[in-house]
Amino acid sequence: MIKSHQRFLNSILVLIDAVVISLALILAWFIRFKTSFFSESEWHLSFTTYMIPLILIIPLYLLIYDALGLYTPHRTKKIDSEIWSIIKANVIGLLILMSALFIVKQIHYSRYVLLLFTFFSILLSVVERISLRKILRTIRKQGFNLKHILVVGAGDLGCNFAHKIEENKHLGYNIVGFLDDEKKVGYKVSKTVVMGKISDLTSIILRQSLDEIIIALPLKEYDKLGYIIKVCEKYGVKAQIIPDYYKYIPSKPYVDLI
Repeated sequence: MIKSHQRFLNSILVLIDAVVISLALILAWFIRFKTSFFSESEWHLSFTTYMIPLILIIPLYLLIYDALGLYTPHRTKKIDSEIWSIIKANVIGLLILMSALFIVKQIHYSRYVLLLFTFFSILLSVVERISLRKILRTIRKQGFNLKHILVVGAGDLGCNFAHKIEENKHLGYNIVGFLDDEKKVGYKVSKTVVMGKISDLTSIILRQSLDEIIIALPLKEYDKLGYIIKVCEKYGVKAQIIPDYYKYIPSKPYVDLI
């Protein structure tokens, strides 16, 4: 279910990005030619001429955004990394556009428009992504757009992780249960329980609709990693590891370590 939600969200994001890119170019043209910020150009191309390149600009920028990971889930990533990716994508796009204009010898297409376009594209995209994050966090706090995860390891590391998830509901994670070889079935951890041993992983995956497996094992049990990862790969479930040594760094939230 979460995969279909993510595809739908990505489709909406692509559409919004296309609108933002178009709006950025319109604003750039308006500021350049309809305000007093710049002197009047002797070679003033028509508005239509400036907008025609959008046919190529929009798919080009969307491809660059995708290549830089701007359509991958950002639940646990900081906004500054996303902003940096937006800046890089737009700089790359600008360089490609300027190179294309040089190749086709279009000397009258205002470079000021391109620079303004890049500025507005970055600004509007950042505003868009920040707004979307706030909207999604509000939705997740209400219990929607959740990722259902199974935690392997109900020791201190797993318990701390569960508490951090409970404290950060905006991340949209729902722990369906734990697997642990040391704790009995039914042992309560936070608001859920131990569902079985690590050897029960296959049956749990087949019974539950899981989006991720979080491995929170102590170092002494790392010999079980191979089995866990093999099972996850077999059934197409994403697995992520929380290293045991991070429990000695309490100032670092576990949710940032996934």
